[in-house]
Amino acid sequence: MARWSCTPRARSPSSSRWSAASASRPGPLRRPPTPPPGTVRELALPPVANSETSGLAGLTARPWDTQIPLSCLYRGEPRPTPPPDAPRTTYVLVVRGADGTEQEIARWSPPPGQDAVVSASTDLPPDRVRGLEVRTAAGEPVTRS
Repeated sequence: MARWSCTPRARSPSSSRWSAASASRPGPLRRPPTPPPGTVRELALPPVANSETSGLAGLTARPWDTQIPLSCLYRGEPRPTPPPDAPRTTYVLVVRGADGTEQEIARWSPPPGQDAVVSASTDLPPDRVRGLEVRTAAGEPVTRS
């Protein structure tokens, strides 16, 4: 079962990228000190079923869409760096609209035990986003807001 969490990280004034966080052992989800400029709302993504994954996503309104950045942090036991050909699990980020429709807006395959930064966007305005869900590519829910 997946053991990572997703949290947006605060932007530094001189950077347009989200900063990576360091987490070497499991612990509570840490909120960023301040949301990035333009963040309309944040969504917590608690674990689904037996998942050991939790998350927090920021929805940032832009004139052309809504940006949804998050950092995915592995929360399991520390592992050595895996070989490049190690099997990977593919995850997808799905946004649910107010009308119940779903859009897959991101797909990533982090190396086992490694952190990942994910940036996504949707054409839905922030007030029309009902929720987010991280699933495996096979459709198994991992976290859901």
